Amino acid sequence: MAIAQGSDATDLSTPRAVGTHPYEFVTAYLSYAPDGSRLGAEETRMECDVTIRADHRQQLTCRRFELKDKDGVTRRIPALEGWENVMDEQAAEVLGIAHADFQGLTTDDGQPLSPDLAYRVYNTFVDFYAFNNIFAQPVSAETGRSIADLTSMGVEIEHYSAYSEPPVDLGDSVKKGSYFKNGRVTLEWLGNGTVKTQPCAIVSFDSGESSFQMLMEPAPGYAMEVKGGSHYWGTLFINLDDYWVEKATFREFVTTRMVMGEDPPMSALIQRMGTIRRVR
Repeated sequence: MAIAQGSDATDLSTPRAVGTHPYEFVTAYLSYAPDGSRLGAEETRMECDVTIRADHRQQLTCRRFELKDKDGVTRRIPALEGWENVMDEQAAEVLGIAHADFQGLTTDDGQPLSPDLAYRVYNTFVDFYAFNNIFAQPVSAETGRSIADLTSMGVEIEHYSAYSEPPVDLGDSVKKGSYFKNGRVTLEWLGNGTVKTQPCAIVSFDSGESSFQMLMEPAPGYAMEVKGGSHYWGTLFINLDDYWVEKATFREFVTTRMVMGEDPPMSALIQRMGTIRRVR
């Protein structure tokens, strides 16, 4: 990949071309104890097809979803193979992702997912929409400022998702009252370049200081509250021929304080590193 600070005639308000493209989304999770020792290293991998339909709505079809545990063992989630969703920012559930579809999931060896893993799987699709759509696609001026307002290289804008507070409850495992609150989300057009041979606009995003609260019940009658802070940032590579995302990367640091029943509070640091790639 190379960055060029040449002509800025590109119009980032251009909508994506109608069509279907395959994507891969890999996220690594590294967790650490307060003393710095590593608690675990895990990974999620999702393969999907994304379609911009003739009505300009986006449909996602998951082809394969895998979880790699701290021992390096990879397991599939068969129920998500062929799962379809039409993104909807106005839906009652976040981005139109039905919570019910992530209840009772099992791996291909028949093992049920724990509440934290079920939420991690669900959140993979939220992340994909956030980076592939919310940050990377233009919206109307009535909605707020978006990538469409990056009118020249070097411009930075406050994105319409800044300070938003979407609920993050997920059925019975993550209770009502759970939320993630963004900080001052910004986008900046860094320049133009290429990913392999594809010409791209290079746009950075930054969440600012974000926070969250999750109210969980991992077992009947056993309440758990998790509070913490988050800071995530990354880079979008927007293909200048059809305005689809060619590649997106993000990094996130999450600090957590977990209280479970009468047990002493526990703290941890989680680092997430993710890459979305358009498969060619």
